[in-house]
Amino acid sequence: MNAVFANLGSPSQYSAQVQAITQNLAAQMPILASIGVGIGMCGTVFQIGIQADMMTNQMLTDNGQSPIPGPTCLDATAVPLPTGGQITAGVFLLAALALFLVLKK
Repeated sequence: MNAVFANLGSPSQYSAQVQAITQNLAAQMPILASIGVGIGMCGTVFQIGIQADMMTNQMLTDNGQSPIPGPTCLDATAVPLPTGGQITAGVFLLAALALFLVLKK
């Protein structure tokens, strides 16, 4: 979105929307998210991505260019977080694998 905005010469009619989407994304991406903390914000970031795709396509279309494919997921939800049972099973499998590797040596 930002690249298209810049390539179009940063038209003023899109400035507020592009800035709002960019700032919203920055606010949702804390430094800790890069190491896995804050995984609950994934759904929000997913929705911001859809907004950015839609804004990109609006800018391209308004300027006589072909839109990019997407957003392909429209109002779909983000990948669901694992349930308690899935987490327990995952921990069990990792523990079993670790035990197997230790005993194999």
